[in-house]
Amino acid sequence: MKKLIIGSALLLLVLAGVMLYMNYDFRAGIAKEEPDYVIDARTLFAEYDADEDAANQKYLGKTIEVSGDINHIDKTTDPVTISLEAGAVMGNLVCELSKTVEVDVTGIEEGEKITIKGSCSGKLLDVILVNCIIVES
Repeated sequence: MKKLIIGSALLLLVLAGVMLYMNYDFRAGIAKEEPDYVIDARTLFAEYDADEDAANQKYLGKTIEVSGDINHIDKTTDPVTISLEAGAVMGNLVCELSKTVEVDVTGIEEGEKITIKGSCSGKLLDVILVNCIIVES
């Protein structure tokens, strides 16, 4: 009986840890962080396009402040995503807005210049920044 109680307690503790990890954004302090790099969206995408491995070594997991023209805003996704023009035939710089820091996207329109800060998670077809906040619009 004692083993059942200890086993159940451990299972609940593990489940609580998993739920915390999945639902808590440990990078919510990004609003206060100084960026590791300040760069233009086209330049960042071009670096990834030229040498993805080198760009990953330089930018992956780093806080980046990026400026560019808004190509598309998708308010239907969770989190909201803002795509910045990268100057490439295929691919943009996609910024997934933070779920924990309230980001107001009302009044922001496609074609407008914007500055966003987020954490670089690499390139698939697009270069992706996550946990983003809007610095200036």
